[in-house]
Parts: sequence; C-alpha cells; structure tokens
Amino acid sequence: GDDVARRCSSTCSSWSGPQPPGPAPAVDLTPLSRLTGLRRLQLAGFTVNDFSPLAALSSLEGLVLSSIASEGTLEEGQVVTAEAIDDVSFIGGLTELRALTLWTTGGRHLRLGAEDLAAVAALPKLESLAVVGCYLPEGGLGILAGSENLRELSVTFEDFSPVDLSPLASFPSLEHLAIGGIGLADLSPLAHLA
Repeated sequence: GDDVARRCSSTCSSWSGPQPPGPAPAVDLTPLSRLTGLRRLQLAGFTVNDFSPLAALSSLEGLVLSSIASEGTLEEGQVVTAEAIDDVSFIGGLTELRALTLWTTGGRHLRLGAEDLAAVAALPKLESLAVVGCYLPEGGLGILAGSENLRELSVTFEDFSPVDLSPLASFPSLEHLAIGGIGLADLSPLAHLA
C-alpha cells in the first residue's frame, strides 16, 4: 500500500518532460489491455482519446495519469474536459487500485465530473489519492468522503470559486493531507479533523 503510493507519487512529481509543440495524434491504449497482470502503470505526457482499454487491467494497484490530453487540446491554457477525453469512469472497475494520481501540468487541466469522483470513491482498496491540476465539481470533496480506506489525500484546486473543506472532517481514515490552490480562503474546517 504505502510503497505503491510512494513510488507512484514520487515518479509523477518529478515529471517535467518536454511538451509537444501542438496537437499530437492520439495514442491507442488497446495494446495495454492485454497486460492483465500489470500492478503499476504510469502514463505521462501524451494524447489519449479513449481510456476504456485500461478497464481490463484488473490487477492494477497503482495508476498515474500525468499530463494526458485529448486530441487537439495540447495548446497552452487549454482545458481538457471529461467529455473531450471520453470519461475516466473506467477507474471504478479497477477494484485492486490502492494508489491513484491524476496530475495535469503545462496549462492542461482535467475537469472531473461527479460521476468520475463517485467511481473513485467507490474503490474498495484505495488508500492514496492525488488530484493535482484538475477541476473538481462543486461538492467534490463530499463525494470523495465516501472512500472509507483513503489514508492519503493530495488535492490542488484549479477553480477560482471558494472551496468548502468541511467534508474533510468526514474522511474516516485520513492520515496525510496536502491541499493547495486558488480557491482556498478558509482553513477553519480543518480544525475539526480528528
């Protein structure tokens, strides 16, 4: 658990690879679907239109999606929407997942929907979650509070709207918290963490 999370997050946090000059053709993830015994996977810095082949990787314990964009969205400042990259609800089928990192950089942001977060929160073994450089829906932390085994949470808020941190008090197993972002103004709800 801890070892998987540490390797996934340390690898991801050091990613600063070159950024492509413009839109790149999409990479087909279908060949990965045959790697059903794979325990850890990091995908970084390229274009993907369909994540559904990853749903076949039922043995995954650690997954990092870093700086992934959809076809035609690699321009600086472009917002990558869940619709543009299909969706990331496939994560809900990865029931062995213990560590998940969704990390966007270089002006590309993933906009996670409530359904995406519900799929993440329902993962029975998830212990470590990092959502960095992503837009969360209103009430996103409340949705994630349903994740009973989550011990480590790292979230960076990319929206200018005020962020409600009060749902953090209802995370039953939280031991490590890293938060940051534009919309943070009131940290008083953190005083109620047990």
